[in-house]
Amino acid sequence: MKLRKSLYLSVIFGLILSAGFTSCSSDDSDYVDYSGSKVTLPKTRAFVLNEGSYKGNNSTLEVFNFLQDTICNKAIYLSQNGTKIGDTGEDLITDGENLYMLVYGSSYMAKMNGAGMKTASYTFTSTQGQPRKAIVNGDYLYVTTYGGYVLKFTKSDLKYVASCQVAANPENIVYYDGKLYVICNGYGKLSLMDVIDESTFTKDGDDITVCNNPQKMIADSKGNIFIQGYDANYAGTVYSYNRTKKTVTEIGGSTSMAIKDDVLYIVNCVTNWKTYATTTSFYSYNISTGKTDTSSFLKNVPTVLTNTSVYSFDINPYDGSFYLGTTDYATEGNIYHFASDGTYKTTFASGGVSPSHIVFMR
Repeated sequence: MKLRKSLYLSVIFGLILSAGFTSCSSDDSDYVDYSGSKVTLPKTRAFVLNEGSYKGNNSTLEVFNFLQDTICNKAIYLSQNGTKIGDTGEDLITDGENLYMLVYGSSYMAKMNGAGMKTASYTFTSTQGQPRKAIVNGDYLYVTTYGGYVLKFTKSDLKYVASCQVAANPENIVYYDGKLYVICNGYGKLSLMDVIDESTFTKDGDDITVCNNPQKMIADSKGNIFIQGYDANYAGTVYSYNRTKKTVTEIGGSTSMAIKDDVLYIVNCVTNWKTYATTTSFYSYNISTGKTDTSSFLKNVPTVLTNTSVYSFDINPYDGSFYLGTTDYATEGNIYHFASDGTYKTTFASGGVSPSHIVFMR
């Protein structure tokens, strides 16, 4: 009886493992092959960086199959590298083949291959300051740091190349036509943008006044730049930036934004700080016409999402679908997936506290 029971349990356990394995991809040819990888991953995969709680040492990296919205591994960095990420995962980007992750509290960055295996790393000095945001352009990686710098690294091995000093507390950085645009908020006290000539890696002109406490910025392939700032009550507003006139024009309330097909999609979370009740709305701005559409670009939105803080907002470049990550700053977040036409599809766990970035690979 014990032998029969043991065999029965072995079969059941094997079926469970098999089900878990196939749930992440439907065919063996759909998997990616990385030498030394401890985890089998699908070609159509997305990585979720969970920021974690500040000084909590609980940042995580989840990976899921974006064709099926099935979770492949909730802690891929730990599984592949045998160590935790550390404190406050700040940024995650991809060049299509590799991942680049900034960890603010632990003050380092890591380069990973498409399976989440670390291939290079760099620890920031106290003078450079803690890392905030990064972009890749050509063979180089550019990183903003709270020491008041933009740092230049070789993309291949994260070797330090040079630094350019900018205003205090630089945040987001974008590139267009040979220039790097950097917003600096002086930890809430400044309203500035600096421009860097990429070829000389020096500042191009004086500080430019944009909006109060700028923290987020995105740009499209045509050089349209949008900046999001916050007031004293942490209410967000998005502005369009005119590169010729060096001025900004207000569009509307915003706490998250993303661009697709000449449209700026905007999420706006408004919180009553006395009751902590949050109201979340969704609208869009046509970049070509300059017109705002106040109707929601999302359909069949779950009620819970309309009163939850949205912490991340990303668009899958391969199918145009929308992903929104939510947080309560204490427990595991959720990812809400909407099709490219805005129709609600599903919700699944993010794998950690405060999902802040999702990048897609195939």
